[in-house]
Amino acid sequence: MSRDGVPDVGVEGRARRRVVPDRVRVTVSLRTPVVRTPQAALRDAVAARERLRARAESALPDAERTDGRLVAEPQQARETRPLPAGADHPGGLTQTEWVTVGYAGVGEMRLDDAAEKAAAMVDALRGHADAEGVVARFYVAPATRDAVHDTLQCDALRDARDRAANLAAALGQAIGPALSVDALAGQPRPWGGVAERLAVMDAADGGDAGTDDDPEMSELVPEPVEVVATVHARFALRAPEG
Repeated sequence: MSRDGVPDVGVEGRARRRVVPDRVRVTVSLRTPVVRTPQAALRDAVAARERLRARAESALPDAERTDGRLVAEPQQARETRPLPAGADHPGGLTQTEWVTVGYAGVGEMRLDDAAEKAAAMVDALRGHADAEGVVARFYVAPATRDAVHDTLQCDALRDARDRAANLAAALGQAIGPALSVDALAGQPRPWGGVAERLAVMDAADGGDAGTDDDPEMSELVPEPVEVVATVHARFALRAPEG
């Protein structure tokens, strides 16, 4: 394929690096006892959240707190009642159905801080009377991800140029004249109108790093994650002059 009369080659460059997540998000879930009305359940949930807030502000003053939405969740139970005897069936039959027996207030609170504080954060919250569960999840901070992004972009572009040079050498052996790649003043030629397409994956959506029943708090440490950058670029092919 050529563009403007100059033959070119499209390649994919890749770069990868293992990064240790530097942030932790601790999610505290709450569930109040079942009451008769949704209004009462929400009132109980608001009170429970206020108590959890007070604990977080006291024990974890530097953590960034985000409050989730509180809802009144219907609680159902099976109810069995006898059916009256009729012309088409004898007595003694029963009917079972699900009925709403009350409402529980449910919600969550999220706290973000440095990864090394994960154990202290979970320890401060998981014993609280209003905490139904505490889960810690590690992730790569946006600033760290951006810095890795920039470094890997350069590495991936270098890899793309190396791959293009190898293709040029192979093509040169096949057709006769030696070929080299021209990066056009250091910039890759656009492919499909986009100079590069970079995909960076991190641990923001990774699995749980710890839960409220972790036996050892010292095990609550982040595992390295692999960050991968992919660049699609097109380089011009040049034959020696003369």
